[in-house]
Amino acid sequence: MAKKQKKGEDLNSILSEMQQNILDISDDGKKDIPDIITFCEGEDWLALPYGSNPIKLYPVQKLILKVFYRGTIGNKNITLTEQEIKLCEKLGLVDKEKGDVLGKYNNKTIFDQLVLVWGRRASKDFLVSLIATYESMKLLECEGGDPYVLYELSPANTINILTIANSTSQAGLAFTEIKSRILNSPYFADKFIQEGLTASAFYLLTPKDKEDNKYFKSKKMPIKKGSVGIIVGHSNSDSLLGQGCIVLILDEVATYKQTGGASSGDRIYAALTPTLSTYCRKTYKTDENGDFILDENGQRVITHRQYDGKTISISSPRGKEGKFYNLFTTADESPKRLACRLPTWEVNPTHTRESLRLQHIDMTDEEFMMEFGAEFSGTAGQNFFIADYVDMCFDNSLENVSSGTRGNKYFAHLDPATSSHNYALVIVHREYYINQDTKKMDYVIVVDHMKHWHPLPGKPIQIDEVDNYVVGLKRKFPLAMITYDQWNHQSSVQKLKKAGIPHKLTQFGQRHKCAIYNELEQLVNMGRLIIPYYSLLKSEMCELQRKYTPNAYKVYPMTDGDGSKTDDVVDCLAGACFAAQNYTINQLPKGRLVSSPCGGIEQNITWRSMQGTPYGTGPGQRVAMALEKRSLAYGGR
Repeated sequence: MAKKQKKGEDLNSILSEMQQNILDISDDGKKDIPDIITFCEGEDWLALPYGSNPIKLYPVQKLILKVFYRGTIGNKNITLTEQEIKLCEKLGLVDKEKGDVLGKYNNKTIFDQLVLVWGRRASKDFLVSLIATYESMKLLECEGGDPYVLYELSPANTINILTIANSTSQAGLAFTEIKSRILNSPYFADKFIQEGLTASAFYLLTPKDKEDNKYFKSKKMPIKKGSVGIIVGHSNSDSLLGQGCIVLILDEVATYKQTGGASSGDRIYAALTPTLSTYCRKTYKTDENGDFILDENGQRVITHRQYDGKTISISSPRGKEGKFYNLFTTADESPKRLACRLPTWEVNPTHTRESLRLQHIDMTDEEFMMEFGAEFSGTAGQNFFIADYVDMCFDNSLENVSSGTRGNKYFAHLDPATSSHNYALVIVHREYYINQDTKKMDYVIVVDHMKHWHPLPGKPIQIDEVDNYVVGLKRKFPLAMITYDQWNHQSSVQKLKKAGIPHKLTQFGQRHKCAIYNELEQLVNMGRLIIPYYSLLKSEMCELQRKYTPNAYKVYPMTDGDGSKTDDVVDCLAGACFAAQNYTINQLPKGRLVSSPCGGIEQNITWRSMQGTPYGTGPGQRVAMALEKRSLAYGGR
């Protein structure tokens, strides 16, 4: 067996030593599949109560796991205790309102879908990690030690437990939980090698993999990293839609986009759930000698099909629309779908309603009951951004800059004032760096400059003052484009033309506003947006509302309560980011000159990618060092 990790010992050296040990391990230690609770609490499995930080399952967590898995392999004899039945009744898990958990438990149906509507801080990621590791263990311990044979599949692709989160940061949290379960589990200690651990995936070795690796090692061939993959990604990644999986876990699915596209809940569900039917165990008809009986086409006669694919949808709720809401409200129509809706304090007893309300005193009652009370909000609208993700965008160490950097292209959006609204301006640029995980060029959007002009009673905004300020930006920032919403003052547009500043009118109709806010939402959720602290912008982002319509959604500021009642600066942010994202797409093809300098003009070289993306200006070594520095700064976002 692999050695236990000692404090301060390098993980890579441990994994390297473990790899050598694994190659010499036979399949003699194969175990029977335990029930879900034994797997979580057993000393030979996850050993949750036995670690340096003992973990005890909450009563509701244990109840849901037992009901969902009862009747499946290893769980034939698992039942609810009398106390757990009374807990179901006490929590109201007896009808459609909160999910008829008790009624479906008594129906003895085998479930293949789980829908959990739980409040924030209800340890949802922890439960995801238990399900992901349990499902992977069942594959490793399957009859014959080779899941490809069990499901009659080609071994060309890994068999995956796929977790999809609503953002890069959420995916990171989910993967950290799964990684912790595996690294601290006695059972998984000899099930992976160093090559099987990546930034977002764990690949586990089946008994067949271990046998094959012995042979590959003897022939000095590359060894397998593992046939069972636990992969975590985010809903904005198109690459996930091509993944096959036996278990699909949709984490925080209520916050997936609702308006179509690759990252919408409906799109992801429709694209990935059909792959679950690939994993079907077939029972064949045999004669008295045990030989297979063939049909008229020479095919074995199938007497039973058992589909092992599962879908887990778990999230705190949002509005009364979207895939997650539909899955919960129609659960009573699907016998194989188990649904449960509970507030945070009933799932996680370390919190109380009162303690959470005191901690989040700025929330309205409706917001609090949606976030922590697990109540779907009405049709009045919902917060556009998740507050935690907004906080991650702001870097208090940064300040508004007064001028740009040579070699960067800057994009500004101006939101002219109408009536009593603010007049706002935001300038951004793309910052490129080398992603440490992918080893490829990546980028973030950095907000460089923000300003707003606020009208006072009897003192409107002076248009000439704003015009002069905007025109003066040309001397400070190499502006690639200024976009603006509307401008009733034609003289202001003429000043831009006279100054030679590229500019473009982008009228904020519903379609365009949805487009720019879709881009902004993805930047926020993916951790690609860096903003110096600006109190009005942060307030606008936290209070911005969204209301879904049949074809799209409306974006508008909060109209009551104590929050911000404007959206001028966040509109500018969305417009500027959209321009920065789409500038190269809208350009016509251009010829480029290749500079081959001789002598002392290296300081003026702008280094670009083959597509023309500027990486920096100056000597090559200095540009490379700047890229590396930015990689360290942005790589963890």
